[in-house]
Amino acid sequence: MRIVHLFPAILAAFVAGMPGPARALDVDLELVLAVDVSGSIEKDEAELQREGFVQAFRNEAVIRAVTSGEHKRIAVTYIEWAGVSHQRMGIDWRLIDSAEAAHGFADELSGLPFASALWTSISGAIDFGMDRLGASPYRSKRRVIDISG
Repeated sequence: MRIVHLFPAILAAFVAGMPGPARALDVDLELVLAVDVSGSIEKDEAELQREGFVQAFRNEAVIRAVTSGEHKRIAVTYIEWAGVSHQRMGIDWRLIDSAEAAHGFADELSGLPFASALWTSISGAIDFGMDRLGASPYRSKRRVIDISG
């Protein structure tokens, strides 16, 4: 009978000693780069857009800005969009906290294959971008969906 009375106390001590849910890592910015790959964008235009992002993440002034905020890091993801049912995650969330991380993101981005699709739905891009922000493993006061195309 005494064991039955001790069980709640043992259970409470066990639960109290368990780690809580993982806390999201704070970043200065969560950035969704959403790029139009619809039929209205020619391949050379899409490549020019992508190359602009690649060069930005290799630029020392950009890297200094990224690493000079309160948390000294940002999180970024890259998506491509066209019609309502065509949104593709090109690169999942990456933490950019150094020149090496920024260059790695740029390298990964430059290696993505180009894939075009029909139609154009900016609202679909926004919805997908919001979903990506909701799935972010990071936390910030600033969340941006940068739509280009």
